[in-house]
Amino acid sequence: MAVEETVEEIIWLDDPYKWDYLRESVTSTTRSDYVMRQLKKSGLYKLVGYDNFRKKGKSTVYHKHVWWLAKHDKDCPEAIPDYQAGVKKPSGAINPREIKIPDGIRIIKDYEIERAVKECSSDNDYDKEYNKAKEEKWPFLVIRKNSKYAYFRFDMWPINYNLSDEGLAKFRDCIDDFFKNIPEDYKNLILKKSNGDLSGASEGSSPKLRIYECRILSKKLKEIVLDKKNWEELARN
Repeated sequence: MAVEETVEEIIWLDDPYKWDYLRESVTSTTRSDYVMRQLKKSGLYKLVGYDNFRKKGKSTVYHKHVWWLAKHDKDCPEAIPDYQAGVKKPSGAINPREIKIPDGIRIIKDYEIERAVKECSSDNDYDKEYNKAKEEKWPFLVIRKNSKYAYFRFDMWPINYNLSDEGLAKFRDCIDDFFKNIPEDYKNLILKKSNGDLSGASEGSSPKLRIYECRILSKKLKEIVLDKKNWEELARN
């Protein structure tokens, strides 16, 4: 049974020693050094797709998407070289409808998990990190430093699609519990909390917290997101 992806080209990279792979029992939502060391020889195959990202002059720039396969098809098409986003479409790119993926193979979406805390000391740094994360659909956690205080923002663009209902509830409960314990003078800064995006009245954006408080909350949220028990069962696309 063919699996149709919402990309224009899909490329098999079939050298099991060229990449660090993720084994079936581990969720592919982390780039941590520990996980990558453990999974170096797991033998999975990386499925790379490209879609139209934007027009650049007369050329079309393609944006790379990555999936991991829990098994791999021995009859997969001959591999062609990988290339970076921003390069024109390769002539040998394969249409996803030409790829036959047997029943029982699961496609696992691979999302980057940002570092526990990203500290930005200027508005330009903040905007750069925020826009990059949003464009590439990374979970985004940032501290905007200002003396001993910081503005905290956490956006989970792709995560809501894969966190289980229980996992998402834990995520929101963690935020609620954290703000129950912060000093009274911060509570009036909280305007709303939804989908992991915290907003407050302070300068019209986010709650104003001490930097160490941001780090404490970020650690708690990371533990929830990186715990595979909080993810729904991965299914075929």
